[in-house]
Amino acid sequence: MLTFILRRLLFMPLVLLILITLSFFIMRLAPGSPFTTEKNVSDEVLQKLNEKYNLDGSIPEQFGEYLLDLVQFDLGPSTKHKDKDVSEILGHHFPTSALLGASAITLALIVGLSAGIIAGIRQNSLFDYTSMAGAMTGLSVPLFVVGPMLVLVFALYLGWFDVAGWDDWKDLVLPAVTLSLPFAARIARLTRAGMLEVIHQDYIRVARAKGLREQVVVVRHALKGALLPVVSFLGPGVAQVLTGSLVVEKIFGVPGIGREFVESGLNRDYFLAMGIVILYGTLLILFNLVVDVLYGFLDPRIRFE
Repeated sequence: MLTFILRRLLFMPLVLLILITLSFFIMRLAPGSPFTTEKNVSDEVLQKLNEKYNLDGSIPEQFGEYLLDLVQFDLGPSTKHKDKDVSEILGHHFPTSALLGASAITLALIVGLSAGIIAGIRQNSLFDYTSMAGAMTGLSVPLFVVGPMLVLVFALYLGWFDVAGWDDWKDLVLPAVTLSLPFAARIARLTRAGMLEVIHQDYIRVARAKGLREQVVVVRHALKGALLPVVSFLGPGVAQVLTGSLVVEKIFGVPGIGREFVESGLNRDYFLAMGIVILYGTLLILFNLVVDVLYGFLDPRIRFE
């Protein structure tokens, strides 16, 4: 397994290089520039700005300079956030998104796994129909509807939470619940499907025939196989939720990285957008590696060669 992990880590820079190359040239070839505004800027001022941010050379030259800076772990300056580096912006906003994402994932795992396991064991029961109907609702209703509804009920009517802001722990509750709903719904459906596939296998019948309690059969024997589709989903899912959700952060006024990513695209802030793309790509690769390793522990039929 160690050889497998090392081989994947060695390929990681190559995958990131492909991602960086494609993202860089797509951004550079798009119309406009970071200094395109409604107010006309003189050619002299525009030239000075391009020189300051190393945008005065050809696109291949800019790409080469950008790669040299990356080797030195320099993500470059932001063209819209004056006197701020991209690393500084990410360091300020990413912990907020990470806290929100970790809270949402934890809540989604608790609710989704519990509902999926019980629904799989009690197939075609009232709980099965009710929980899966709730899961379909969670997948169907968009976050920009769920968020304002929670604000209306729990913030405006009941007054339990603030409408928006990021000052104390209570401000984390509504955004985390909103962000966790689609993930909890997906986890519940995947867990139920995995449990239904495993619960009728021969080794489960043998475990029951030995007189083991149902709780032992589920936890020790069935749960590992049922978790395989959930683990596969969590790889990209965790990376996505940790980098923030624009809709949730916008509704609740969370100063996370999702809002910065969209604004960097609208403002043509090349360096900030590239920094967030690199961060997301790195997390996606790492979490997919963790998923592959967990597969080996959960399913003994998988071997790392």
